[in-house]
Amino acid sequence: MRRIALLAIAMTITAPGARAHLGSHEIAVRDGYYDPQEMRIDAGETVTWNALAQGHTITADDGRFDFPGDRLTRQGDQHQWTFPTDETFFFHCKVHGTMFGIVVVGAGSPPKQPTDDPPEIRSVPDQYPTIAAAVDGASSGTIVELAPRSYAEYVRIDVPGLVLRGMGASPSDTMIEGGSVRGVGLTVEAPGVLIERLTVRRTTFAGIFVNGAERVTVSDVVLESNDQYGIRMVGVRGGVIRRVHATRSARAGVSIASCLVCDVVVEDALLELNMAGVAITDASNVVVRRSLIRRNGTGIAIRSLITGDQAPQRGAHIHGNTIEDNTYFPVTPPALSAELEVTTGTGIWLSGAQHVLIASNAVHGHLYDIAVADLTVLPSLAVRVVANEVGDGTAADLAWDGIGAAVCFSDNARADGTPATSEPPALQITAGCGPLPAAGIPYPIIAARMLAFSR
Repeated sequence: MRRIALLAIAMTITAPGARAHLGSHEIAVRDGYYDPQEMRIDAGETVTWNALAQGHTITADDGRFDFPGDRLTRQGDQHQWTFPTDETFFFHCKVHGTMFGIVVVGAGSPPKQPTDDPPEIRSVPDQYPTIAAAVDGASSGTIVELAPRSYAEYVRIDVPGLVLRGMGASPSDTMIEGGSVRGVGLTVEAPGVLIERLTVRRTTFAGIFVNGAERVTVSDVVLESNDQYGIRMVGVRGGVIRRVHATRSARAGVSIASCLVCDVVVEDALLELNMAGVAITDASNVVVRRSLIRRNGTGIAIRSLITGDQAPQRGAHIHGNTIEDNTYFPVTPPALSAELEVTTGTGIWLSGAQHVLIASNAVHGHLYDIAVADLTVLPSLAVRVVANEVGDGTAADLAWDGIGAAVCFSDNARADGTPATSEPPALQITAGCGPLPAAGIPYPIIAARMLAFSR
């Protein structure tokens, strides 16, 4: 809807007088938005994105470019692209899910013509006895429709653009059953795959394992009692996890790991009774928004591992979530060496995280509601904790162990308007978000409390 609105606005901009000079146009990258958000140019002209704020990307929706590439913007960065032909072009920031922009080149893109070749539809079990048989030999874009029933099988999806869709009225009507003997329910290794409206349960590793695939969407799916992970994404680039209910996994309901530019969005999810609701490990550019994350061992864990190939973690936006009562012990916590996925009793826990914004969440009922506490030698850098509603932290609502730099807290308060409690005391004064980066005060008791809680 946002892009439709932007397009409607852009198509009304016809006056060439808005241009600075013929042939070159500038878009400023500011904190939280592009300025201007929409622009009209002629074919053959060049757009320059000028970074006035750090911690963003300028990423083409169609993948033609991704600036700055292997890092986030720094103040003063400039990136250019010349548009040779008429088109309507969309771009976005991978870190902040609300940052979009549009460039209309000439007359814009022509409307898409209807195709005479609709995608092939394969029905299971009417046409194919198993899901694996329907996937085998399918062409790109094939739709595999699953009749409501239980399927006791493992499926590997290596067909680009394949759609796997349960045909029941709800996800629980179509079930892929691991039976506590199969390691994975669905493995995705091809780009553009869509999985929707089904349940995967009782696998010994992960309900859905996305291994290095691009632009995978998992929507309206239930992940139940999968031993280690509900959804595990490793080495991905581009992904959407939407309206997913992940429960009773011993490591994480949703795990995103080991990707330099992941560009993954988790939205409108229900994550409960897992060791961690969401685990973001050496995974950069991840957005978690509008989700209910409750009764896990840790609500959201954002971490860097000193042994990780893609360490440190860089770029995350945690926005508009309800995170409550994550003090649950689903299983005996693993050793610290096991990817640090421990029960900490925190709502949002950051360890070695960089360029993270935590804003406008409701976080209640934890040992610490939001804690920046490094259990590795990698420091947390450029973390902003702003305008969250917190409360009922048994040790404190907010905490920072003082390790790292440019970690700040501002405008976080309890529901009744009273100030958030903190360790160390007065954290929002001593480490408030302002023009100068805050200096930390060493406070090792925070990590000690979290480790004691997990044992």
